Amino acid sequence: MCYVCTLHPGAQFPVYPTPIEPRQTEEQLRRPPSSPCGSTNMSVLLLGLVVLCGASDTVVPVQLGPQSLGFSSSVRSVCKPIPSTLSLCHGIGYRHMRVPNLLGHDSLREAQQQSAAWLPLVSKLCHRDTKKFLCSLFAPVCLPELAGPVSPCRALCEAVRDGCVPVMSAFGFPWPEMFNCSRFPRATELCIPATGEREGRTEEEVKHEQTLKGSVICEACSLAAEGETDIQENFCHSPYAFKMRLGSVSTVGGDRQLVPTARSRILRWAGGGAERAEGIGGAMAHNALWLQEGGTCTCPGLDSAGTNQDLQVEEEQMDKGQAKGGKEGNGPPNGLFLALAQAEEGRLVLTRLVRWTRGDKELKKFIRALLKHPCPELHTGERESSRKTRGLLTMPRSSLLTSLQLLRFHKLVRNQDGVSCHRSGLHPPPTDTAHQYVLTHAIPGDPESILDAFDAWCSKVEFISNIGPKKGKVLDRLLMNQSPLTVLELGAHCGYSTVRIARALPLGARLYSIEMDQRNATIAEKIVRLAGFDDDTVELIVNPSDEVIPRLRSDYGLERLDFVFMDHWKKSYCPDLQMLEGSGLLGKGSMIVADNVLFPGAPKFLRHIRKSGLYEWKIHRAMLEYSKGIRDGMAELVYQGIK
Repeated sequence: MCYVCTLHPGAQFPVYPTPIEPRQTEEQLRRPPSSPCGSTNMSVLLLGLVVLCGASDTVVPVQLGPQSLGFSSSVRSVCKPIPSTLSLCHGIGYRHMRVPNLLGHDSLREAQQQSAAWLPLVSKLCHRDTKKFLCSLFAPVCLPELAGPVSPCRALCEAVRDGCVPVMSAFGFPWPEMFNCSRFPRATELCIPATGEREGRTEEEVKHEQTLKGSVICEACSLAAEGETDIQENFCHSPYAFKMRLGSVSTVGGDRQLVPTARSRILRWAGGGAERAEGIGGAMAHNALWLQEGGTCTCPGLDSAGTNQDLQVEEEQMDKGQAKGGKEGNGPPNGLFLALAQAEEGRLVLTRLVRWTRGDKELKKFIRALLKHPCPELHTGERESSRKTRGLLTMPRSSLLTSLQLLRFHKLVRNQDGVSCHRSGLHPPPTDTAHQYVLTHAIPGDPESILDAFDAWCSKVEFISNIGPKKGKVLDRLLMNQSPLTVLELGAHCGYSTVRIARALPLGARLYSIEMDQRNATIAEKIVRLAGFDDDTVELIVNPSDEVIPRLRSDYGLERLDFVFMDHWKKSYCPDLQMLEGSGLLGKGSMIVADNVLFPGAPKFLRHIRKSGLYEWKIHRAMLEYSKGIRDGMAELVYQGIK
């Protein structure tokens, strides 16, 4: 007996299982076995995955067929080319499959029809081996040395199951019995393993991984279109700045070491002007700048810069009269670079590197403008936090879909006037399905369970911005250290951060949470009450923050705010902070924590805290919640009062 996986109308995952009896024709029953199939290289590669048990030199692989997995089929196993209509297994790494397959499908057409139902799960990217696991069942590899198909290893099944069950559960589907991992052999037998160590990967997988690593943009590197703006915005906030040519570039321990030539020029040194660098001069040729993790990421200006012959025309425009020479592709990148850096553990670490692509006259004019603008002396805290105040997208270009999704997301969060987000800035409105998922999967009265349900949904199914688990742990620690009695939250959104804050409060403390969007507030109210917090602990206020803050003292009887968490409209960070300063509610030692100050960014807010002198502050750097490629940060401020 085999199983049919069908799609319920409107569903995104298969409804299963529906048992049916296999249909067999007389022609299928009499069909002789085909000639050996598959390439020799693939055969050797897959046979090399066999793990020997003990000291035995002889391997007797246990081959599983449909019968051993609980599916009946009397059709003799044969090798057939994987049809182009079997979309699930395009590019799997082999071209022939065993029929019947391990699910009892005894025809290519049946395998193609049933496998199509699982394409949505693969597209969810719940595990890197989802496609490998499914194809090992729907289109098992054909090895001429073996009489039957090779099944997936139990560890492969368990890894995919553990990664994809949260996604499937979100749509109401359990892990199907036909994928019961106990059916499959352990790694001591011949089976398809999970992707693990390099020796267990195919050549295509290793090459793909290397491509991904090489297509991530280094944090310090800017594209030419935004490079000048980057330098202008960050010049005064960087302790070190240079105009330089490179004498050598090498990779040391995963970082890239850039050694400037003696013809390079120091623009800023140790937080002051170039006069501080007197006596250094030609020593630039002996000091290195470091591009952190530069060995595993690309730098557009650095990697695209040709050497000598590649840039001969450009060099003539930028530096007329200089000799040309060298061999194509040898030596360091040619051209001029502008660089900003900071000192970390005895090294000058690049915070921005831009290759100049315009003429020499324009460069001189640009540098004069930089040096003409007076820069204040950098204090220690500013030097430590002098990197650019907006995030960088580090997108793997090999995935067009991923790149387009990130680009769309970038435009969304940059559009502060979006109708659907109102004034919550980064936050798309939480969907009813997310809300219902939390209500049905979380344990009432258990805040931890509610946060886990949100995290599962946001990381596996649908991005809904909140502080997330990683930055959330930083918030938890700050709250426990501070033990605040009166807390203000600006931007409740769906209630995630509200629950996170409330659970960390000491006995007798109270949280005032402001949310201007009525729909968000309604959802947040349900989530907060589900967590077990009443009005005495959490009071939700539905109004714009700029209307509520002036009335906190008169309408709510507040005398002091011990802790403020800001995660609302990013453009409101600065005016709302200034409003709090003027209200007299901030006392010495009051803490303000602001999320997403680097992406989508709150530059006016950061500029204010630097210039006001009212705060001791630092930036906690992290990736954007539920993201692997967008760099973000959370600001921690401690109010020192008016000096």
